[in-house]
Amino acid sequence: MVLLIVAGSAYAGLAYYESVLNTQIKDVDEKIQQVETGRDVSAEEKVLTLEAQLTTLEDVMKNHIYFSKFLAGLELLVHPQAYLKSFSINVPTRKFDVSGEAASFTILAKQILAVSKSPNIEKVEIGGLSLSGEGRVGFTLGVTYKPEFIQTAK
Repeated sequence: MVLLIVAGSAYAGLAYYESVLNTQIKDVDEKIQQVETGRDVSAEEKVLTLEAQLTTLEDVMKNHIYFSKFLAGLELLVHPQAYLKSFSINVPTRKFDVSGEAASFTILAKQILAVSKSPNIEKVEIGGLSLSGEGRVGFTLGVTYKPEFIQTAK
């Protein structure tokens, strides 16, 4: 008989505990529902869009090329008695082409030497030599530069 009373009490206790847990679950479900109805879905979508844009911007900035170092370095390579008329660059091949004029062949030779001796330059190709009516020497140079000549943000 005692065993029956203990078993009945345990069953009643467990049934009561189950109803308490079910009430707590119901309360939590109601709170979740309140939070769900209070959400601003539009704001959440905007945040997700912003996050995607920031990730894209981060990727762009990691691979961004800063030409300021390159142009400053190029300016230092130009002889005072020579000037550049045109300039083009191909970043993937690390090559830039310039055309310009020098006051004489001697100045052109010094110009080529200055470019060739730069620690940032790998190779210089000379072409397109011409003489102007004023005795100036026209030239084109194809220059392959080292990767560090253009500073990238990393």
